[in-house]
Amino acid sequence: MAAMTNKVCRKAGLPCLEGRYALNSNACYRKHSHPTFSLGVVEMGRARHYQRRHTEVIGPGAVVATQADIVHSCNPRDERRWSYHMLYVDSEWLAQLAADVGAAHRSHPERSPQLPAVIYDRALYREIISINRQLFSDTPVLDTQTRLVELLGGLLHTHNRRHGRQQPAADHPAVRAARDYLHDNALRSVSLTELAAVARLSPYHLIRLFKRDIGLTPHAYQINVRINSAKHLLRRQLPIAEVAAATAFSDQAHFQRCFKHHTAMTPGQYRNAH
Repeated sequence: MAAMTNKVCRKAGLPCLEGRYALNSNACYRKHSHPTFSLGVVEMGRARHYQRRHTEVIGPGAVVATQADIVHSCNPRDERRWSYHMLYVDSEWLAQLAADVGAAHRSHPERSPQLPAVIYDRALYREIISINRQLFSDTPVLDTQTRLVELLGGLLHTHNRRHGRQQPAADHPAVRAARDYLHDNALRSVSLTELAAVARLSPYHLIRLFKRDIGLTPHAYQINVRINSAKHLLRRQLPIAEVAAATAFSDQAHFQRCFKHHTAMTPGQYRNAH
C-alpha cells in the first residue's frame, strides 16, 4: 500500500483556489464549515458524508458539493483508509463569476452552483481530479485558470436553472442574530446567557434552534470561526504562536489540537503548503 499523503496546495497566480489531496488517509474531521464553496471527489475507499442533517455513504465516483458556511463532515467508513481530491473556491471570486455568467446568458444565477450535496457525474468527477492534479504540478496557471472558469461557469449556468435555491445555514432570525454576534465577538469569551439575550430566547431554546439550523452548538461554532480566521493568518505565513494568540486560543497546544480536529492537518503543515 502506498504511503499516506495529506497535502494542501495554493499558488500565487490562483488566489481564488486551494486544492487538497489525500492518499490512503485515515484522518477524521469534526463537523465544521468554511467560507468557501467546495467540490470534492472520492478516489478510493468509502466514507460517511454528513451535510444538512443527512448522512450518506459515498465511494469512488461521488462528487460532493458544499456551499459556503454549511456545516458538514466526511470521514472514512469504519476507520479505514480512503483517498480524495478537494477544490476550495473563494466565495467572492465565485460570485463575480456568477455575475459574468449571468451577463453572458442574460440570466440571474445564484452566487454559487446550486448542486445537490452528493451527485454521481462521471465528467464532473474526472474534471475535478484533473484540475486538482494540475494545481499540484507545474502546469501553467493560465491553463488551470481556464479549466476552472469553464468548469464552474458551466455549473453556474446549468445547475442554477435545474435546481431550486437551497436554504441558508441560519434560517431563524434568532439564530442569525446569535451567529452574527459570535462572528463579531469571536475573539472573546461569550456566555450562553449573553448570547441568549442577543437572540431574545431562553438558553435552552437558543441551543435547540442553533443546533437545528447550523448543525453545531454555539461554542463549537465560535471555535470554527476562530479556525477559519487562523487559516487566513497562516496563509500569510505568520508564526504559529502569533496566530494562536491572535485567534484567542488559550495556548499553542490548544490551538494545535483544535486546528487538527477541524482540518486533519497541523497548523505548520497548512502554513507550509505551496
